[in-house]
Amino acid sequence: MNIFDGPMFNLLKQGLDAGAMRQRVIANNVANINTPGFKNPRSALRIN
Repeated sequence: MNIFDGPMFNLLKQGLDAGAMRQRVIANNVANINTPGFKNPRSALRIN
């Protein structure tokens, strides 16, 4: 069995993807904090 085909790998990948999205949203918010009219977006997690 290949370790990259198992359900645990997929679960870990989804967790890492969610963490990466959160970091991108935070970085975007920090970069635009002084931009007039900037509205910070909320990241929504979708559970499959």
